[in-house]
Amino acid sequence: MKKIDKKTYLQWYEEMLFWRKFEDKLASAYIQQKVRGFLHLYNGQEAIVAGCMHVIDPKKDKMITAYRNHVHPIALGVDPRRIMAELFGKGTGTSHGLGGSMHIFSKEHNFFGGHGIVGGQIALGAGLAFAEKYNETGGVVLTFMGDGATRQGTLHETFNMAMNWKLPVVFICENNHYAMGTSVERTANHPDIWKLGLGYEMPCEPVDGMNPVSVAEKVYEAVERARRGDGPTFLDIRTYRYRGHSMSDAQHYRTKEEVEEYKKIDTITQVLDVIKAKKYATDAEIEAIVLVKPLATILEQNSQRSGFAKVPESVIRRMYESLQVPRISVDCDKIEVIGDIEDFAGEIAMIKGMKHDSPYHSEDVDTHIQMTIDGAKEQEPSTHYTKDEIVTLAELHDLGKGITKKPSQSQGVAHDYFVGVHGSHSMFANHQYVGAMYALVKFKDDLSESHLKVVEAIYQHMKAHDGISAKAIKKDKLDEDTVALIEDFAKIDSASRIIDEAIYEKYMSLLGKKG
Repeated sequence: MKKIDKKTYLQWYEEMLFWRKFEDKLASAYIQQKVRGFLHLYNGQEAIVAGCMHVIDPKKDKMITAYRNHVHPIALGVDPRRIMAELFGKGTGTSHGLGGSMHIFSKEHNFFGGHGIVGGQIALGAGLAFAEKYNETGGVVLTFMGDGATRQGTLHETFNMAMNWKLPVVFICENNHYAMGTSVERTANHPDIWKLGLGYEMPCEPVDGMNPVSVAEKVYEAVERARRGDGPTFLDIRTYRYRGHSMSDAQHYRTKEEVEEYKKIDTITQVLDVIKAKKYATDAEIEAIVLVKPLATILEQNSQRSGFAKVPESVIRRMYESLQVPRISVDCDKIEVIGDIEDFAGEIAMIKGMKHDSPYHSEDVDTHIQMTIDGAKEQEPSTHYTKDEIVTLAELHDLGKGITKKPSQSQGVAHDYFVGVHGSHSMFANHQYVGAMYALVKFKDDLSESHLKVVEAIYQHMKAHDGISAKAIKKDKLDEDTVALIEDFAKIDSASRIIDEAIYEKYMSLLGKKG
């Protein structure tokens, strides 16, 4: 193992302090609602990553972990600005803003996630290790998990396989004692998680996770064992997180006194104490370390948004290509992915003569669409929408009904209907969702803010039946322009509705309610 000297301690202090402050900045941004979704912070556990980085080869070895995953990629060399951008949902993020806090990836830096499924990464880590062995790379995979994940069945299946095949993987439990809010003592017959390895004759032991030296020594032994071809190791690295499972965790399961006791043996403080005791740096030099990396600048850069940012083509293409829409085969069990549709002739052919199954429509679907197109063409363009965009809305809003039709039905469908069975799962399709995706395809070469609003309006247009209630607006966070477009389109759509005075009057009165 590389010598742990003055350089090591100063590097540890600088990096661990930066990681801690990075997480603190994210917490602040979360409170300001600049970071959305879940946020799981690493405060208190920094010694684990610091110790691991001292002994691995970052150019060859790999890491995979769960959703508490901001620090690991930064340690491997990922630009923290890209991590921050990902959490802010920006296209410059590591997953193009689509993964958020829980799904950080960087193949070029040998970091393979960030996984939201509890314990899911355990088997994936073994799979990565299998690839390393098969390709004879000499690489080792560090597979991290929380103490809660050790209760998953996949751990046992993976442990058995990894030992059978002697895979080059180090399983590391970042044991912070409370999982998602329940202590180890309450979820296990005994608190010694490391003993799970004994059933598979896997080398295993507990490790002091508050001291990076202890972590480095034990991880080094495990990495060397794996590199020699002797198979996996399971390390129960006992650490402590100061914050809750996530930012939404009120932490009622532990006392403030307990947290304060652990702060007395804080991992960063331990490193600093060694630096001071051995006089590796003066007080002035230590103070200077705090400001080595411009955290405030990183935060500011990612907070700035200059108007509407065009969605990258790669992101749209990936969303489009991964869209799964139920299409019915004879046995109702097939799912196909929509291909590269340049025009919608095939979809139009599917709805020719298809009858509605609804008391609100008298015309067949293709006639209904044509009538709405005619109504749209008579509309004046608005401040935010051109006539062409409103016509597109009319063209595509019901196009998905051909896909949401079950072959055994003599008539088409109007809303959410059962369309078949895929494996053991019942499948339902939503025709306006399909229409929205068609719109996205239509606009893919020139996607503007206005186009996105049209796509949103197609997706939301069925809410017109409920007068677009205040509750619905709050739930979906619809802006005023989108609400207005939905209401305007509902009036156009009414041109092809059944002529029943009682129904029509009720419908129009609902449209007049703003909520």
